[in-house]
Amino acid sequence: MGGVQVRKRDDGSMQPFDRNKVYSSLTAAGANSNEAECLTVLMEHWVTRNVQNEVVKSSDIRGVLIELLKILNPGVAIAFESYKKPV
Repeated sequence: MGGVQVRKRDDGSMQPFDRNKVYSSLTAAGANSNEAECLTVLMEHWVTRNVQNEVVKSSDIRGVLIELLKILNPGVAIAFESYKKPV
């Protein structure tokens, strides 16, 4: 994903888009490997189409994933949505 940066919602810091982070967060929430891979590929395409000035918000990525999970696997959507990163 050459050069796309993700702006973190908590502190505004930037980091490169990482497909492995998307995949891992989905499997940690309970998605099986096929679901996680399909959603990760969809997110790669979504990021490419929705990037503005090489930046996309982590909250936007999270929101799209939650909406897709509600359709694909509602139980995982609940787990994914309720997760709060430790401070």
